[in-house]
Amino acid sequence: MLSPNCMLVKTASEISLKSHFVRKYFMDKLVSNMKSVFRANGVAGSRIVKKGGRLYLYPEKIKNLDEIHSLLPLVFGIHSFAKAESVHGTNTKKILEKGIEACKGFLEEGDSFAVRPRVVDNKELTNQELAEKLGSEIMKEFPGLKVNLTKPDKEVNVEIRGRDVFIYLEEIEGPKGLPLGVEGNVAMLFTGKKDDLIAAFLMMRRGCNIFPVVEKESKEIEKEVEKLVRWNSYRSFLFTPLQKLRQLVEKPDINVQALVSGEIKLSEDLKRIGAELPIFRPLIFYPKELFEEKKAMIYGD
Repeated sequence: MLSPNCMLVKTASEISLKSHFVRKYFMDKLVSNMKSVFRANGVAGSRIVKKGGRLYLYPEKIKNLDEIHSLLPLVFGIHSFAKAESVHGTNTKKILEKGIEACKGFLEEGDSFAVRPRVVDNKELTNQELAEKLGSEIMKEFPGLKVNLTKPDKEVNVEIRGRDVFIYLEEIEGPKGLPLGVEGNVAMLFTGKKDDLIAAFLMMRRGCNIFPVVEKESKEIEKEVEKLVRWNSYRSFLFTPLQKLRQLVEKPDINVQALVSGEIKLSEDLKRIGAELPIFRPLIFYPKELFEEKKAMIYGD
């Protein structure tokens, strides 16, 4: 049985395409956002190690792994994550033994499986050798299994990075996108329509901090916007009346770079504002079939 003692996080693939300087900035922002989410939920204290497109989280207490696991789907910039068992300084025999032990209670007779290896900075094993040796040992240990490298029922993942080994079985998809805040600040116009929340969510997913702008003070609108707080690294929002938009834009410490609207067609007021500030309308070509999916994510259904 797998004995997880850390969390392995794969960052969004788009981050790895950046230059070294930009990638470092994005990774630092991602770690900062994760820590903010953890603090807001009382699970601060995790040690986070950054290595080659991966983040390795070592919680202060092992019992915190479940809560961390439930919070990571709220952090933009994460491609996927998994509870992992981390072992240091093992030889090939020990790696195979750990791999077999992890599969107990996971692989069942009739299952098809595949070993997914990833070996970095290790001269003792290659990806192919690890897959062949562990796959062979699994077939001996668990009768009635079938190998299927294309579409297996279950996957056994083993990553070796230098002298560190990480074994994980069930990988969860993250929200992807870019880390919140890496693309600067935008003013988001809220009119009370639910589509506004989707537009805001999409901009946040692209790395933008949003500053809500409302035509007039409305408790109902503010209550709706609060549904985005958990996606905002659990930070509250600063609301600005539309008539004070200019003051918001002129604040040097905020540096608003654009206005975002959930409207498909621009109103005359927006056209006037657009003469001074770029306007983004993320829903213009957004597929209608994805609206319900995003609503479910926002509302937590």
